[in-house]
Amino acid sequence: MTKPENTIDYGAVLKSALSALFPDPADSESATQILSAISCPRGWNQRVGVAALKICGADLEALQNFVDARHEHRDIVSMAEYPLQSCDWRLRDSDPVRHMELVNQDWENFDAWIDQITSS
Repeated sequence: MTKPENTIDYGAVLKSALSALFPDPADSESATQILSAISCPRGWNQRVGVAALKICGADLEALQNFVDARHEHRDIVSMAEYPLQSCDWRLRDSDPVRHMELVNQDWENFDAWIDQITSS
């Protein structure tokens, strides 16, 4: 079950995640401001914001510290969307079956988080 990233409406997920994780409007605005400091290429902002919220959850201080660490945008996405398979990218060549198992498990986990956050 490999799911292409372009099937996810990251803008809608980001809005839902901010509302679910930060029900207080002031906290939601603070989180939005913190996320705006992440440096990433045009078009990646919403996806990277979703990834950062998945990693940090509802902890504004953790989110600020995470953003302050200045992670590269692709690393942020990898940590959130592909944590299992990104532990060892060599599996793609050395054990493609295991690699696909990890790909599917990562997508199932990410989809479950999206379902949880958007149904809150």
